[in-house]
Amino acid sequence: MKHRLAIVIPAFKADFFEATLASIAAQTDRRFVLYIGDDASPDDLYTIVSPYQSEIAVVYHRFEQNVGKEDLVAHWERCVALANGEEWVWLFSDDDIMEAGCVSAFYDFLENGNKDMRDVDLIHFDIKVINENNRQVWPFKQFPVYLDGAGFFAHRVRGELHSTVVEYIFRRHKWQQVGQFERFDLAWFTDDATWIKLSSEHGIHSIVGPLVYWRYSGRNISSQQASKELVGRKVQSGLDFMKWAEGYFKRYGLADRTSSWEKTVYLLSVPLSSTALSWKEKILYADCIGTRMGMSWLGRVRAVIYVCFSGFLRLVRESFVGRAVKRNRGNV
Repeated sequence: MKHRLAIVIPAFKADFFEATLASIAAQTDRRFVLYIGDDASPDDLYTIVSPYQSEIAVVYHRFEQNVGKEDLVAHWERCVALANGEEWVWLFSDDDIMEAGCVSAFYDFLENGNKDMRDVDLIHFDIKVINENNRQVWPFKQFPVYLDGAGFFAHRVRGELHSTVVEYIFRRHKWQQVGQFERFDLAWFTDDATWIKLSSEHGIHSIVGPLVYWRYSGRNISSQQASKELVGRKVQSGLDFMKWAEGYFKRYGLADRTSSWEKTVYLLSVPLSSTALSWKEKILYADCIGTRMGMSWLGRVRAVIYVCFSGFLRLVRESFVGRAVKRNRGNV
């Protein structure tokens, strides 16, 4: 019997892959097919996959060319193409975890929800952010049960919710209709733009209950801030995303509920968190981003002051923590 759900993993890293597969195999409802696209990994991923082929429906394919290094979105799309026409697609990852009731909750939403399922294209699970030791590292933020595309954009810019790729399930034909994934360098903001497109008519519907655990390990693009080149590419993708959003909102008559200042602060989070940049370079980013966001000279000065104040607070925190560590050592 053909299932309605395809779980798709664009795989490359072996580090946490076993935990990911174990969480999928532990699903209480197994009405899905797991598709794994191995992006010419240097690790032997099939050895990790093979024990699960007797437990769940798995289709494993190793691509001979590593595409994700240069074009991650292209790798995502060729992995989705492995699926065999399932109505719904869950693009997961090789290092995250889903609770055992996720697939069951998805089908319960489809079969028993009050909403006419013809009016749903994008379904969401709440997430917790964990590190490489499975410890929660960011405060939990409850996602609204329903959110339209403009509201999603505003919440993201204001930092009011967490959103990644792996906690969304989308309707395949709608995804194809809107042009599949929106492309940005490093796939940075690709998910945000794609969710806005997919929610343009019927919004985002969040399932309350089982969670997805997204791993902030230092080994994925989202948690890598040490390279100046990477920071620059992320900032440029952010600027491209804001330009795309402006055009999209105008084209479809959507109201942008955010200010240039809020956008500037949001985009500054990448250079501010980087250990590769000097504070002078971070100040230059503040001026550049403020300019690109159409802020006046006074607004750009405000952005520079914001960066300087953030740096001052960080130095105070580091000094306080350093003194506390020394005191604790002295008491041992």
